Amino acid sequence: MRSPARACGARLLVTMAALAAAAAALHAVESAVIPYFQPWRLGLANTVTIIALARCGVAPAVAVVLCRCLLGGLLSGQFPGLPFALSLAGGLASAAVMAAMIRRDRWFSLYGVSLAGALASNAAQLGVLFLSVANISALFSLVVWLWPAAMAGGVICGLLAQAVLARLEDAAPAPPELSSASGRSAAR
Repeated sequence: MRSPARACGARLLVTMAALAAAAAALHAVESAVIPYFQPWRLGLANTVTIIALARCGVAPAVAVVLCRCLLGGLLSGQFPGLPFALSLAGGLASAAVMAAMIRRDRWFSLYGVSLAGALASNAAQLGVLFLSVANISALFSLVVWLWPAAMAGGVICGLLAQAVLARLEDAAPAPPELSSASGRSAAR
């Protein structure tokens, strides 16, 4: 007979695999549409990170980010180059900031969480570029253009995450063992 803890582990693993596959697909599509300059992308894969944080918790969401970066880099042919490093730095920075904010759902909406994640992603990507590019002044002149784009992407990802989480909650509420893992219910 299967124990409840084992059933929860299997459900969490399947959920994480589905989220990682969705995030990798979004990453690969964005890489194909905007192939050269990663910070200009909307960051639609971060929508999946928000969903993973809300439904599964911090550690599973970080695992989804790592899988997304690796699979997305392999699918788009960017592994192990600079675009992969940008993706990994941006994904991990975004996940860290969003994880810290999503636990305080009384203070921050998903839009605010997503916006902060987009800005953190951009800041981390600029940091990686700073370490690898010789023309520093040109790099910082990009901030004027990149941060408004990141804010727009953050709002769009927040809207998408809110819509998906509402649909998921209507279709199949998160089991108590999964929703308690994130410290909050997706319905709040």
